Amino acid sequence: MSKKAKSFEEFYSKNKDDILDIDIVADYAESHDGDTTPFDKDMFCPECKQAELSFVHKTSKRRAHLRRIKSSNHKDGCSYNYEYASKKTVKKYVDSLNYEEIQDKLNSIMNMLCRKHNTKKTTSNDNEDLTKKRKNPMLIPERKDCETVLRALQRKRLNGWIDESDGEDFCVFYGKVKLKVIEKEKNSDDPKKTYKYYLLQIYTQNKKRRMEIQNKFISR
Repeated sequence: MSKKAKSFEEFYSKNKDDILDIDIVADYAESHDGDTTPFDKDMFCPECKQAELSFVHKTSKRRAHLRRIKSSNHKDGCSYNYEYASKKTVKKYVDSLNYEEIQDKLNSIMNMLCRKHNTKKTTSNDNEDLTKKRKNPMLIPERKDCETVLRALQRKRLNGWIDESDGEDFCVFYGKVKLKVIEKEKNSDDPKKTYKYYLLQIYTQNKKRRMEIQNKFISR
């Protein structure tokens, strides 16, 4: 599997000791002729808090995002050090787990991704290599060439905009949203039969703090 460049939608600020959204940087750059000086040297990997990031301005084909500065490295055990798992690898891994194991995995992932909403402040001990205390929940095993290697689960923040390209790869979606399910019916090839399908509407908060639909996912 070819390596996919890692991008970030949020970052760790050492000055504020908090995880911040890329929107803060993008909005500042937009109103200051592209300048990001107040954030330079203070944007780091939101997971390991070590690798330094740089801001990449939006283009006609891609949203604004953050990427790792080549001279800066992630900590050992950070999931961003690993290639992303393919859909086939993720499916095979999930199929090998029972219900309780799946729930434990999901809980571990959400506790990790949503940690910035906790009231407890981080300390230097919290920033230690994840592998020293527990297994990184964003990593899953893959059997390859008679050995087991680790692959990373790709993540996507629901608070940002979602488009069709985000459905091309398997992603762990997370964030604060409101969900609404709508049941519908559609005719099949057989005129005497219909089937039901569901629209999952995702509402996120826009810049005016109003809830708006970002996208819809369809499931039979």
